[in-house]
Amino acid sequence: MTAGSRASGDPPTDCSDTFWAFAAAGEFRVQECADCRSVIFPPRILCRTCHGTSLQWVPAPRQGVVHSFTINRREWVPGQAVPNAICLVEFDLGDGRSFRVLGAGSPSVAPHAWSIGLRAEIGFDHPEGNRPRPVFELYDGHRRLPPGAPE
Repeated sequence: MTAGSRASGDPPTDCSDTFWAFAAAGEFRVQECADCRSVIFPPRILCRTCHGTSLQWVPAPRQGVVHSFTINRREWVPGQAVPNAICLVEFDLGDGRSFRVLGAGSPSVAPHAWSIGLRAEIGFDHPEGNRPRPVFELYDGHRRLPPGAPE
């Protein structure tokens, strides 16, 4: 299960509490195994590579590449604008390690503007009374792109 795959009103699991606390503060962090340096996302209680339990929270890059996306035409979350994009974005740590996050495309970006291979930047939406949700904006490597204008 990924960060954006549960309804925003669902309670976080024990191993994800720290992730959601960072997200509420606007920080994007992932777990890293101190034993084998594997990146763990979504949060877990042990490393899926070496089964170690020495996991630490490290800052993650905020920019990634759209790996896949779909256009959602159904209101799954009350008040959610439709249609909207649901994006799977891959984040590269620069040393051969990467991970993917599922989240919503920003309402400020037209759904038809998304495309595989575009750069995206993660942020967090803070719906009233619910935990933060991962939200992606289009990004050209230096600045956010205007809505509906991929380069």
